[in-house]
Amino acid sequence: MRTRRISPKGAAASEARDSSLRALAADVVAHYEGRSVRGSSVRAVLNPSIRACGWIRVVGSGSRVAAYVARSRLIAGYSIDVAQGAVVGPGLRLPHPVGIVIGDGVRIGSNVTIYHGVTLGASRGGYPVLEDDVVVYPGATVVGGTRVGRGAIVGANCFVAADVEPGSRVPGGTRFA
Repeated sequence: MRTRRISPKGAAASEARDSSLRALAADVVAHYEGRSVRGSSVRAVLNPSIRACGWIRVVGSGSRVAAYVARSRLIAGYSIDVAQGAVVGPGLRLPHPVGIVIGDGVRIGSNVTIYHGVTLGASRGGYPVLEDDVVVYPGATVVGGTRVGRGAIVGANCFVAADVEPGSRVPGGTRFA
């Protein structure tokens, strides 16, 4: 009996797919944490937040064609633009998945919540890093090589261009540069 060899390229694609599926499962768990889960499989499929997270996982899967299709779907269906080079950790929550922009070099940790109208993008050659358990409220803009520390909260309509300490809060409507 012959054994089938998997090429390194095929193994990498398989690993990327498995990693994306594990991350999506963590997204579903994070979304329904603390809530009733009756009919959860149907609710998860119909929930726009979960579907948007699924498309984001496809964008980061490594396949250029799949990423192109997923990115087009995100833009058309949700007005969300996620660059293929962005790295998004497991447990992503998008309570209102509309109008979100995530740039090419952005790094997002695990269990991060991003509300609608948020922009995470480049400035002066750098991209922001959101550590674990960060919450970014609606309309916030985080740019440049800034680091938003673990457990930090970025308020609504903020402009953040400087590092945010872990566990701290940036009040809504402020310019933090």
